[in-house]
Amino acid sequence: MATGQLAVVTVLSSVQSVVTVALAVVLHGEKPVPSQWLGLTLLLAGLLLTRLT
Repeated sequence: MATGQLAVVTVLSSVQSVVTVALAVVLHGEKPVPSQWLGLTLLLAGLLLTRLT
């Protein structure tokens, strides 16, 4: 396994928190606070940057 693939797997494994929050919003009607939205945005931006490189 190359190092580049490990970086992608690491970022993809962190997407679990995005899925958890999305399910909480959809299924339970929870409303994330601004700091949580910021964290989700940064995580998705990191995923995008990893995918583009």
